[in-house]
Amino acid sequence: MKILALEVSGVRVYREFRRIEFSSGLNVFVGPNRAGKTSLADALAAALYGTERARSSPLAKSDLQSWPKEDSAGKGEFRTAVEVESGEERFRLERDLNAGRARLLASEGNGWRLETADARAVAAAVKEVTGIDRGDLFLATAYLRQGDLARIAEEGNLVRMGEILRGIVSGVPHADVSEILARLRSGQKDVKSEGVKGLRPVNPREYDRMVEEREKVQGQVAETEETFRVVLSLSERKAALERKLPEDQRRLEELRAFLGRWKRKTGLEKELADADGEADSLGRRLRRLREIREELKPVREALGEVGDAEGLVRAVTEKIPSLRAERDAAEKRLGELRREIARIQEERQRLLEESSRLEVFGNNAQTIEERLPVWEESVRKRKEAPALLRDAPEIGKAGGVPRVPSWGKITFAFALFLLVIGTPFLYWGMTGELPPYLFALFGLGFPVLLWAVLQLNRRLLGRLQLAGPQSQAGGEVTPGAEQAGAEEDPEERMAALFRMLGIENAEDARSGLRKHREVLAGLKGSGKLSQRTEKDLKEVEGRSGALETEVREVLNRFGVENEDALLQRQVRAQDLLRRREDLMAREKELLAEGTEEEVAARLDGADRRRRDLGGEAEEEGLNLFNPSSSEVEAWCLEEETLAEQVEADRTELIRIRARLEEKVGEGFLSVETLRDRLDEIDERLRELDLLHQAYGIAAETLEEAARELEDSYLPRLQEAVEGHFRSVVGRDFGLDLAARWPAVTVALPDNLRAEPRKLSRGTADQLYLAMRAACVELLGGDNPLPLILDDPFVHYDDASRQRALAWLRRTAARTQVFLLAAREEYADWAERTAGEGETRVFRLDPAEETGGGDSTPGGSA
Repeated sequence: MKILALEVSGVRVYREFRRIEFSSGLNVFVGPNRAGKTSLADALAAALYGTERARSSPLAKSDLQSWPKEDSAGKGEFRTAVEVESGEERFRLERDLNAGRARLLASEGNGWRLETADARAVAAAVKEVTGIDRGDLFLATAYLRQGDLARIAEEGNLVRMGEILRGIVSGVPHADVSEILARLRSGQKDVKSEGVKGLRPVNPREYDRMVEEREKVQGQVAETEETFRVVLSLSERKAALERKLPEDQRRLEELRAFLGRWKRKTGLEKELADADGEADSLGRRLRRLREIREELKPVREALGEVGDAEGLVRAVTEKIPSLRAERDAAEKRLGELRREIARIQEERQRLLEESSRLEVFGNNAQTIEERLPVWEESVRKRKEAPALLRDAPEIGKAGGVPRVPSWGKITFAFALFLLVIGTPFLYWGMTGELPPYLFALFGLGFPVLLWAVLQLNRRLLGRLQLAGPQSQAGGEVTPGAEQAGAEEDPEERMAALFRMLGIENAEDARSGLRKHREVLAGLKGSGKLSQRTEKDLKEVEGRSGALETEVREVLNRFGVENEDALLQRQVRAQDLLRRREDLMAREKELLAEGTEEEVAARLDGADRRRRDLGGEAEEEGLNLFNPSSSEVEAWCLEEETLAEQVEADRTELIRIRARLEEKVGEGFLSVETLRDRLDEIDERLRELDLLHQAYGIAAETLEEAARELEDSYLPRLQEAVEGHFRSVVGRDFGLDLAARWPAVTVALPDNLRAEPRKLSRGTADQLYLAMRAACVELLGGDNPLPLILDDPFVHYDDASRQRALAWLRRTAARTQVFLLAAREEYADWAERTAGEGETRVFRLDPAEETGGGDSTPGGSA
């Protein structure tokens, strides 16, 4: 059998139509992962045997289809077509995988002729051509998938191979000896159970039903004989009950009449007592209600004199305590503020004294900050270089350095003037309007300009002089002294400044200046704090007066002079309120079941009820019916006993009548008829025993035949497997298929009967490949099946791979081979050895998996 061509559309990566023509020898498909190698082989299997529903199957429809099911109608086709040559005939098998339809066509000239479109006929034709009728058998023999190689270490995989070979060699590949044996054993059990006796099966067999019916008929024979005696006894019992039951019923009715009359009298007496009690209760309720209303009158009058009693209670319990607490808090706050003002004044006095002491540092602040560093630098340079020029401004009459503005201050003054004057013009230019408040900047600009001009004048035209060095006597400085001071050096000027300030060094001058500024800042802060504190004091004093006014308003509202009088008045009002609430609650409780008029009406009704009940008892003569307690008790006991007896007799009479009707109505089978049925059942049981034995003999015969068949084909299978295995491995491994068949054992140096999982991964792959090749040979016979190998040499070493390729070339000379591989070297090998036989190489490109058109994977012969 040769596969000539394959057409596929909508299968995995082959979304668009593809047609691939194959060589009758070796076909090599090379490409990276996702290039479509496995998809192509699965499409070939699906083209031959169709898809399956099970999601776990490699041929599952949901796994093969490229497009989602809901989009398949609008996206593309899902079909295959395969052309096969068998002997001198060529066939074309077309499948619509989406609809589940198939057509078989035969070659006729240059075209095709429809043979059949019936699914069963197509399956039979595929079985006749390939020798395989199921997709799983094809996957287990001719198609070696990558998933099979991943499971070769499992013993069960090779065991399954043996089970399949059993059916192959027997001539019925679709049959399984174990399945047939299972059916025979199941049929044997269906006839007769050989399990534990005494247990009733869920679904009884015919044998079990016959045994059960036999036991039932045997019981009926004994029951029929007993039935005649039972009918006679029931008739006698029925006649006795029919005589006794009417007398008992008459006596029961008489007792119930006596008890009913007694219960009627007792009920009237109880109703009369209830009416008396209700009348007394309603009378007491009316009297109490009137008393409460009389008590409420003086209480309400007293509350009217008090006035707003509830407001008074709220004022004493809520308003006055709240005002008193707030007033106490205000007084406490007043004391705290007064103490705070006194503390601030003391602190301010201390700061003023300190400011007066440090005022000389403030007067010479500019000299300390600007000239003193220059003098220190001049002294330092003089010590380092005596020839360094010295220059220092004069010391004024006050003894300090003239305060000449720097150019930075003058620049800042003019920049500030330009900013103030230019802001309105800038705003006007950006928005087109000039708000009135921006005119204030023009008024601010003129003082800033005057200050800037003054700074420039002091810089250019003159200097403000500080007082010169003072003598201990404190006299004025003469022009001669001033000329002398101008000639003094920086060191003498520093000494004069230190004497004037009363310090010893420059660091003390800077420290004194810092303290002076800190004192000034403290004075400024204490002034602000004093203002805030005095403001808070005035607010708290105003709030305290307002609280006192509110308290007086509350006292005036209730006409009292002080809080004690208000408290006494509140206590009296609270007592009145409690008294009123208590009386109103009791009144509400008495009126819970109706108003006073309704209670009076109910009282009249209770009085009428008492009169009516007395008249009713007198009319019925119940006043003269006075049985004793012992008589009533005896009537009750007799009535209860007699009622139970009557009910039991009535039930028993009904049951007896029903049984008599049942016995008479169903009729009675004769004992002879029942015994004939027993004979028929015994005969059928003997037949089922013979059938049970026949099933057992058939199963034993089939097992013996299967063993004989295995003895005939296992040597041929073992010889074929050893030959293929030796060609790939390169040396002999002893194999034994008969010892533990269908399991396989391998002779290793350290274990003569090792299981395949003891082998290395590569050697186990080689053994599995040899088994699959031998299966294909046995299946095909003179017309061998194609062999499809999906990357089988992954775990082979280099030498084993070369031997395997040589074996594959020899195998391709006898049967068609499809090799799917990912490595490019297999394509190179196939092209190098193409002269040794018919070979075709296909290089698959993963970029084509979603492509369109009728393009075919590239190939070369």
